[in-house]
Amino acid sequence: MPLSASSSKPGNSVTVDASKAFSGGKSVRMESVGLSANISLSGLHNLREISDKVSYVRFMMFIDGGTDIGSSVAELVGPAKIGDKNVSINLSLRTAGTNGSRLVYWATGHDGVEDCMKNGGPGFPTGKWACVELKIDEKSPQPYGYKLDGKEVFSFSERTSGAGCGGEGKRQNNGVWYVPNALTARIGWMGIPENHRKVTMWVDDLAFDVKPIGCPAPK
Repeated sequence: MPLSASSSKPGNSVTVDASKAFSGGKSVRMESVGLSANISLSGLHNLREISDKVSYVRFMMFIDGGTDIGSSVAELVGPAKIGDKNVSINLSLRTAGTNGSRLVYWATGHDGVEDCMKNGGPGFPTGKWACVELKIDEKSPQPYGYKLDGKEVFSFSERTSGAGCGGEGKRQNNGVWYVPNALTARIGWMGIPENHRKVTMWVDDLAFDVKPIGCPAPK
């Protein structure tokens, strides 16, 4: 499956690094002084086509220092049809430090679609390796999910209630989360504020499969 790197601001970087690794001798190091620095794993729909509509992604992540509210560490991205419009939807796992994790649904460019969020789970750990698992199982009553260190943070259906939606009842989706046909898993730092203090993170042991992968043994 294709893997690519992206950096949205001068001073950001995505590199192969030997200074820190969960297993082996190298990992992917991402540094952000604003906006985003991430890697993207595309072609998730191809996995589901050969696996009866199931795909899983697992990776280890180490964040050096604290985290900012409004910044994502993992996203499922793809198209969705809302009314007569085809829109691009990002379903983001955002970390809010000690205030807990947050699941956020938003449409690229908005296109008249309201943003929604759901709070829950612990804040993303910093200063140590953490295991993140993404699930897409279109046959399950709760087809989409995120796990953190083996524990479910969020599980949701295609029509999850739109708690926390801005402008609820006034825009096309009327508080309903139209979950995307996820084509891409985006991993790294997806910062909403253009400027924040520098964040450095590492990703290792990225894996994808048509069945649950689980976390690697603790080091």
